[in-house]
Amino acid sequence: LGLKLVEVAQQFKSAAGKPLWAQVGITCGEAAGAVIGKKRRFYCIYGDTLNTSARVCSAAAPGEVFVTTRFADKVRGVEGAAEAFTLACKGKFELKGKGLVELHQASAAPRSPIADPNASGRFSAGARFLTPTR
Repeated sequence: LGLKLVEVAQQFKSAAGKPLWAQVGITCGEAAGAVIGKKRRFYCIYGDTLNTSARVCSAAAPGEVFVTTRFADKVRGVEGAAEAFTLACKGKFELKGKGLVELHQASAAPRSPIADPNASGRFSAGARFLTPTR
């Protein structure tokens, strides 16, 4: 799904005509959600897993999908994952509030479909869609 987000973002431009891009961070773990508010209700998802995925997202450059080692280890055991994408260790990154965390970059495998976005599991992704300022 993260690779697809990057791909789709590259197909659009901002109102000013600048190309859009996305950077994605993915991890896995526990999260919680609830409906918040009395007058204006919205669904909020929160927890350390979401905070971590946001930090991983910040480490990725535009057009990149970074994942934690925890996620990489889990996804390597999923049937068909190796045919859909590859994971390359990018080393340890200093993440705010997390310390040094080993991250991996996900890339689409040659001539293979992107992983099924409807797959079930307890995964969290943080994505950022931005327009370059210059």
